[in-house]
Amino acid sequence: ELEEVVVTAQRRAQNINDVGIAITAFSDEAIRSFGLNNSADIVLYTPGLVRSGQSGYSGKQIFQLRGVGLNTFSENQEGSVAVYQDDVYLAPQSGSVLETYDLERIEVLRGPQGTLFGRSATGGLVHFVSKRPTDDFEGNVGFEYGANDERHVELAVSGPLNEVISARLSGAWNEHDGWLDNTIGPDQMGEERYAARGQLLVTPNDDIEFLVKIE
Repeated sequence: ELEEVVVTAQRRAQNINDVGIAITAFSDEAIRSFGLNNSADIVLYTPGLVRSGQSGYSGKQIFQLRGVGLNTFSENQEGSVAVYQDDVYLAPQSGSVLETYDLERIEVLRGPQGTLFGRSATGGLVHFVSKRPTDDFEGNVGFEYGANDERHVELAVSGPLNEVISARLSGAWNEHDGWLDNTIGPDQMGEERYAARGQLLVTPNDDIEFLVKIE
């Protein structure tokens, strides 16, 4: 039996087979299995999606989908493939390189999305959806080790604080040595990244909820 994949491509939870849009979706299990540690990695498993970035690490990247995209890294330009995180539009290109830790799923929508997701989404959309605080206690820790002495650690803990309030705290750390040999100093192209997210969910009744997130 095939697992049901739920997406919110039309601003409501639906089975991906019931949505008339070309979608590539990654569940939390797929994100871990494929080793998707940041937003740049999704192009390896998404047909028609490519990215470009500035030399070195600048925190900027440009997605192009089905050949539609932007070709400038200017700060006052919005990409033709919109980037969203938890329904929030990330208009500036700075900060578009995200750590993909403690996510519920990633959705890539092909074709114009301006009706539901913003005026500049003429090529498509990339949406990163975080896991929310839970009514039951849960937690997980993950560790990876790779080439160039790369170390990657993720952790998350979630649960209720009382009958109305629940919280979730998650984080990630990634570091590796430089892979470009330098004979007169430290090796180059090394990296060290940190990320953390705290969420507080207040549900006074079945019809109202407030979610506060600090990242």
